[in-house]
Amino acid sequence: VSQSRYQPGIDTIREKLRIEREDVESVVIGEISSEFSESLTTGDFQYEEKSDRLWNSLQFFPSEVKRAILKKHGYLYNYDISCCAPTLLVYKAFNNGMGEVYTPLSILRYIEGKTHYRRTLSEEIGISQKQVKEIINALFCGARLGCNPNYALFQLVDCNTETMNKLRASEIIQDLRADIKQMWKYLEIDIPRKEVLTKKGNKKLERITSSMKWGLYFRLERKMLR
Repeated sequence: VSQSRYQPGIDTIREKLRIEREDVESVVIGEISSEFSESLTTGDFQYEEKSDRLWNSLQFFPSEVKRAILKKHGYLYNYDISCCAPTLLVYKAFNNGMGEVYTPLSILRYIEGKTHYRRTLSEEIGISQKQVKEIINALFCGARLGCNPNYALFQLVDCNTETMNKLRASEIIQDLRADIKQMWKYLEIDIPRKEVLTKKGNKKLERITSSMKWGLYFRLERKMLR
């Protein structure tokens, strides 16, 4: 799971301070507008490159806050790829020939009905829809489901064994994982790998790691930005 600086949402701030939502919005938007005044005025946003991805600290704020700030400063259009990671990866796999032999129905249904899927899994597993989104995105890039304290997804559910077992038993998750496994067979060619020696001295390509898979997604994302 990718790491980012935590930014509380409008409702969280409102509940903690016990003030009206409109007042919180005004304060938050005012503070952020001040911090990013020059960029918002000129349209020149500076990005920092990390692991094949471009970052600007404004993107760490909740979507509702960003939309309000950008609208206030005259930015009228919002371009976004819904279900970005699954969409870019599966269509890259289609471009590599997957559609000729395999149709990932579960992935396509998830992309088309992500809200329904996230709500259903949230109720079925007993976790938030935000957690469901993070779990599914992580599965697309090789995260493991298991009761291992070192696994990022086990940490995401507070190392709750019952929750993890529900995830592993979910038919929705099982179908998605099966499709994801097939999808990556058509994406391996796009991941640069070194040759390594086996214990017997034979050469083979190094194992594809989760970070390599995220790297491919970030490169696809950056290509779209161009």
